Amino acid sequence: MFSEKVTVKFSDLAPNKSASLAAMLRFFQNSAMDHSAAAGYPAEYLYSLGHAWILISMNIEVMRYPRERDVLEITTYTTGFDRCYGYRSFVAKDENGEKIARAASVWIFINTKTGHPVRVLSDIAEMYKTEDMPHLEYIRREPKNAASCKYMDIVAGKRDLDTNYHVNNVRLAEFLEEALPLDTVVEKAEIFFRSAVYENDIIGVFSGENEGALDVALKDAEGKTHTSAKFFKKN
Repeated sequence: MFSEKVTVKFSDLAPNKSASLAAMLRFFQNSAMDHSAAAGYPAEYLYSLGHAWILISMNIEVMRYPRERDVLEITTYTTGFDRCYGYRSFVAKDENGEKIARAASVWIFINTKTGHPVRVLSDIAEMYKTEDMPHLEYIRREPKNAASCKYMDIVAGKRDLDTNYHVNNVRLAEFLEEALPLDTVVEKAEIFFRSAVYENDIIGVFSGENEGALDVALKDAEGKTHTSAKFFKKN
């Protein structure tokens, strides 16, 4: 288990003056990276070994969105490994110790030279010390998505890239949020990252209603889905 403090900054805010959903994803993703570094496996060391962790899904629930200058305690822990998969959960608490958000994520361990999944190294699995703790459902398979109406096109640029030279997951979440009506407050989101998006890719943002959820998908010109999500709004 690993915990760290995070202060909500002005750049994390949505127009409604609360942190955006993408900002919450950023807090969780960064804590995962910091946990790995604290366990002795920072990203640059894994790269030197020819390996990397790739996030493939995030199931996130937000009870209350924090505001500017709020100090959060982000706790993350791994609950197990299965061949090439790693399962990691997160909890965000406010300064009073009240839980305001939680998430469950699935990661895949890859060989960076081939891009193919490989079995998690035994010494890495041992370093994380898996926890038997409550968690949201882990999403291994992409949920059915009804997004069929194009909202807009986005051209991926250099500003969107991370150290893997593809669009970072947080930026993809921001692309998905473009289809949400302004000031929508999302209570729950299920995001599935199917394949990478690269610089100059033209990505269509599609949306559609589906049994109480707003389905959103990022698709290329051939209709291939790169990322999909289900957003459930607060009543």
